[in-house]
Amino acid sequence: MRAENGKFQSGHLHIQGLHGNVDLKGSYDFDRQAGKLDVLTGSLDWQDMPTLPAGWAQVHLTGAIEQGHVKLLGNQWQNIQGKYDLAKGELKLRKLRGDIARGVITSNLLKLTPAQNGLQIEGKLRANSIHLSEIASQSTWLHGEMRGTLHANLQLNGLLPATNLADWQFSNGDILIYDGSWSPSPIASSVTEKLGISTPAIHTYVFRKLEGRFLIRDQRMLATSIKLKLGDQLFSGKGRVNAAGDIRGTLSDGGSNVWRLLGVWPQPEWSPTP
Repeated sequence: MRAENGKFQSGHLHIQGLHGNVDLKGSYDFDRQAGKLDVLTGSLDWQDMPTLPAGWAQVHLTGAIEQGHVKLLGNQWQNIQGKYDLAKGELKLRKLRGDIARGVITSNLLKLTPAQNGLQIEGKLRANSIHLSEIASQSTWLHGEMRGTLHANLQLNGLLPATNLADWQFSNGDILIYDGSWSPSPIASSVTEKLGISTPAIHTYVFRKLEGRFLIRDQRMLATSIKLKLGDQLFSGKGRVNAAGDIRGTLSDGGSNVWRLLGVWPQPEWSPTP
């Protein structure tokens, strides 16, 4: 390592702290608060990060990430690669690639901005072969457990952790899930169940394929081009879920049979139309 007149330079510097460790190479100018630092390898637990220090938004860093590992929302992101640019409190990730839940996430440009109540995220993501059963914290935002293999193209603009539709206005995307199942969280409806004397029944819905397009707008999630394959039967339709969880929609088997989608998320119901 070489330091002279407020300028630092190193071909390989290892830093280890309470919240992770990193191997770096590059240079940094302390007077300008700017530099180019490549991450050779590093690990970080985002959930365990302390409050960012005053003045961090004035720092400007650029560089490459050769291999990174991040724990975020209980999930392990492995083998992260790409280019980064940190300026004015915003982290831009370009040509991003990372492994999660035995699948791959890629993005040409992803913007991350730390906020008081979470992490603001904006950009396009592509997901391939994500095993949903290995994604942690599902119950927080899905109120249930989803299984299957996910493929998706997503345009995201929202706040992590995801708890409110209003925080994800105009996010949209196409989703495809193979060999999936859905087990909603039980809702205690009777007096004895609310007292914990009996356990509410848990229903699991199994499907061969589920695909569709979604858009979040005006505190509603709109789902179009839905295709649901149950065994040898193929259904298509559309639906919506509002901020209160009310479900409305229709599904058709392509003939004269049409079902109405009803209920309150995460307890969907359907019934044949008259």
